[in-house]
Amino acid sequence: MQKWTDQFHSAAALRAAHEEWSAGLDGVTGDELAVGLDVCRKQMIWPPSIAEFRTSCLGAKGGVHGSAAYKDFVSLPKPVCDKAVGSAALRGMRSGLV
Repeated sequence: MQKWTDQFHSAAALRAAHEEWSAGLDGVTGDELAVGLDVCRKQMIWPPSIAEFRTSCLGAKGGVHGSAAYKDFVSLPKPVCDKAVGSAALRGMRSGLV
């Protein structure tokens, strides 16, 4: 908690942050807030911005970061390449360009 509050050097700055977070979390349910807090505890080293926290709360429902570009993916193992086969395929592609 101190890492978050240490960002604000005055009571006015802390009040402004409270107002920003209150507005930024408008419409987020208690269950969604619990999800966001759990994500922060497990995955984040530093306290998040309001946008990062809202995304943690809402997950895939959370707007631009819920789009397909930001979904988890499974990395496939690197294929084993046969240099002779690759060279032959490349020669075939080059001959098709002529």
